[in-house]
Amino acid sequence: MNSDDKRRLAVLEAMLAPIKIECFTNLDDYHREKWAASLPAVPSIGQWMKAESGKVLKIVNLTWRHDGTLRVELHKA
Repeated sequence: MNSDDKRRLAVLEAMLAPIKIECFTNLDDYHREKWAASLPAVPSIGQWMKAESGKVLKIVNLTWRHDGTLRVELHKA
């Protein structure tokens, strides 16, 4: 495998790797909920996130952190 192939493989692996996320909300009723820690793709504002308990909130803001984690802000519709 030459250096170009290695570079292409690294890019492909990075594209297929799950995205680390950190979900948060300021709603008191949802602070103890457990949300996903990763997603296969970047979500869109307006999509819904489901907690392990089945509760659902809407994505209202997305922010990339310096460490590559995507912060996902959640609120009621």
